[in-house]
Amino acid sequence: MKKKNELGPLIRTQRETFRFTQRELARKLGVKASHVAYIEGGLRRPSLSLVGRLAETLGLNKQKLLLMTYPEARFLITIPDPPPADADAVWEKFASDRKMLSEHSITPAKL
Repeated sequence: MKKKNELGPLIRTQRETFRFTQRELARKLGVKASHVAYIEGGLRRPSLSLVGRLAETLGLNKQKLLLMTYPEARFLITIPDPPPADADAVWEKFASDRKMLSEHSITPAKL
């Protein structure tokens, strides 16, 4: 079963929020109005460079827009762990990272 296209409606909604016509948005992006119409209709995916320009022009999060456009790229993006809340948590995370400790020859005595 094919996943529902959410990219086109998002682009259309944001374009309308900014009160751009397809032609105005296309001019700002450096593409033809028909290309914007195809993207909004789910008939085409924007190129990587166009994803960036769309995000900038329409005030969208680049990473989210990229993943909506190319969901198969999800495995390439790592989302960092949130920082620990306090110094004790930082130390515990550092001291328990065996791979990192081994790579840097940090022994229990050095800890």
